[in-house]
Amino acid sequence: MTKLLIAPIVFLSFGCASIQPYIQNDATITTAVSVLTLSGLKYAVKDSSKRTVISDYIMVYAPALRTITGNPTAAELTTQINAFIPANIRSDYPELIALVIPAVTSTYQSAYAKYGGNTKELYRVLSDIAAGLENGAAPYATRK
Repeated sequence: MTKLLIAPIVFLSFGCASIQPYIQNDATITTAVSVLTLSGLKYAVKDSSKRTVISDYIMVYAPALRTITGNPTAAELTTQINAFIPANIRSDYPELIALVIPAVTSTYQSAYAKYGGNTKELYRVLSDIAAGLENGAAPYATRK
């Protein structure tokens, strides 16, 4: 059953990843991540109580992104932000990882390729991604 739920999320993620080279400004990044997050929650997570739990943990990922320092690789970034979510939650809710990590890493990789070691620009993009996660999860989250 979980595999059936993850398939639409993966499809949405790859669709958004393909538009990443065209993302030029803060509003576009935030909107793209928000739409991906909201669509994934709405269409891939049918159980409303599970959707709320996942949304609440997405709200944990957002501030985690704002704590990143330096210019980590996408893999390092994933490790750093996953540290904010307990391992049992990540294993109990694979949809959480399937929603968040592709949206974060695809957008970040595009920014990393564009800005390289310019941490100011990378932090700006990470903040935009965080805002998109918050906006997308907000309709279902109890944490604000």
